Amino acid sequence: MTRRYDTDRCAPTPDLPTSPGTYALILRLERGHQLEVGKLGATLFLPGFYIYLGSAMQGVGARVRRHLRVDKPHRWHIDALTEVADPVALWWHEGKKRLECIWAKTALDSPTATSVKYRFGSSDCRCASHLAFFPDRASADTCCRQLTSNWMGLTR
Repeated sequence: MTRRYDTDRCAPTPDLPTSPGTYALILRLERGHQLEVGKLGATLFLPGFYIYLGSAMQGVGARVRRHLRVDKPHRWHIDALTEVADPVALWWHEGKKRLECIWAKTALDSPTATSVKYRFGSSDCRCASHLAFFPDRASADTCCRQLTSNWMGLTR
């Protein structure tokens, strides 16, 4: 099952699946920020929309709720960005197959996407990055719609 949820930090988290799956979290950054991103170091984030692609084999809901928490220790690269960016939408696909690498490559191949930092979110795989930058919300939504529609037929 693939779903989309529009979110913001103030709204209660919806009934997200407890099952494993892959997700695309869209974040909006109002103004540019220079952030320290773990071992990747200083990274410049321009204003715009970011899609972070991840898998959560212990449950999509728990992982996304953790990403959206404000008071969390930095464990993943995305933690630095979620401190300053606003979550605006979440797309996910439930299933045991890890799709994050396929989704990341597809997102970064989008004509309107830009890679932000080499190896962002991909220290446990061979992908260039699991974060894509889009100049506007429509482009980010179009990308997520394409990602999730390609996997509707997968079984859990």
